[in-house]
Amino acid sequence: MNLRYCNFLFRLEFIIIFSLLSSNIKAQQPPKKANDVFYYFLFGGGVGGGYPQQEGSGIGAVLEVAYEKNNGLFALTYRELAELKLFTHANVNNGMKSIDMSYGRTFRQGKFAASLNGGVSFVYSEEKGAFISGTNGFFGLGSDRNYEKISRHAIGFPISVKFYGAPFKVFGAGLELYVNVNGISNFYGVNFNFLFGKLREPG
Repeated sequence: MNLRYCNFLFRLEFIIIFSLLSSNIKAQQPPKKANDVFYYFLFGGGVGGGYPQQEGSGIGAVLEVAYEKNNGLFALTYRELAELKLFTHANVNNGMKSIDMSYGRTFRQGKFAASLNGGVSFVYSEEKGAFISGTNGFFGLGSDRNYEKISRHAIGFPISVKFYGAPFKVFGAGLELYVNVNGISNFYGVNFNFLFGKLREPG
């Protein structure tokens, strides 16, 4: 795990949190309806780090369903981060997976929104153990490797900051910064996301 990158993401997220809270207090918002309700399905992917035996950045993926009422956001998220091997196949890929349950707040301004969520997660990791067998491909391409699989489980604490624009009421796209603090390996990353659902009021 690269602690420098993890600390950088922590600091960046706290700066974003402070900025969001400050702008929300200062912004002149129209009166809210008694029951502002929004919801979405999200999927996306990106890059990150912190998985076991990391060599360079890993590839991440995320699926999420969320329900928002009066700016309170409940989310259930499935997340993966793993190494990418283009020319070598292995029966085990070093990586992390998590199922997150979180609560947070959404800050809205017209067709744009930002959210901050934190919660608890079930974390699962896979990493390569002892080398068992393997074959070499042509000039190393298409090599096949078999390793002992080492699996671990832990409870984690995820934090996610999202920004998105919704040009249409039912469709949006944006960026996410996330970090998961756990007893196996703290992992983190950036994702580009697409959202479908009720993202804003018409107009």
